[in-house]
Amino acid sequence: MKKLILALALAGCASGAYAANTSATLTADNLFYLYSGNAAGNNLVLQGQGNNWPTPYSFSFDVNPGDYLYVVAQDQGGPQGWQGYFSTPLGALYSHKASWDYIVAPTTNISAAGVMAAIAGGSWAASQAEAPYNSGPWGSVVGNVNATWMWHDNFDSSSSDRTYAIFRTVDAVAAIPEPQTYAMLLAGVGLLGIAARRRKG
Repeated sequence: MKKLILALALAGCASGAYAANTSATLTADNLFYLYSGNAAGNNLVLQGQGNNWPTPYSFSFDVNPGDYLYVVAQDQGGPQGWQGYFSTPLGALYSHKASWDYIVAPTTNISAAGVMAAIAGGSWAASQAEAPYNSGPWGSVVGNVNATWMWHDNFDSSSSDRTYAIFRTVDAVAAIPEPQTYAMLLAGVGLLGIAARRRKG
């Protein structure tokens, strides 16, 4: 029993060094910030950023149960669009307009505080523009045929220099554990405690 407890303890310690549960490769014309956070968008965590659209930027990070992904993109003189693919706890995700909603921020304050304020003051709508993965003038920057170029309205808006678009996944990318999962975990811890007390007795 002592060996079993030790093995479980070591497994728990090792879990602190496990690989990140989410990865992302994306780019945007012209710049982007990648966040994760809850559905309300009031606890955003910056996971990466980039400002050179011919470059595919890759990041690995953890998302929490119930988290969504947010891509905040800003254009600087048209055309505009972003492209990306993601590996999440719930499977593969791509830059498809059906998979992302949007809010257009009223200002150029692209800080986390500015983004959260824009989310709090806006309402989510379905993204409208989508073009094939190798569309001009960009080509396939991220190198994945499933990742389309997308934007919220069209690819040549003249107003985007004064604002930015916030894209959020339609659904959470990490499941919230069912209550029975917590119950099983607590039961296991309880059994270990009973076994330890018996050995002491």
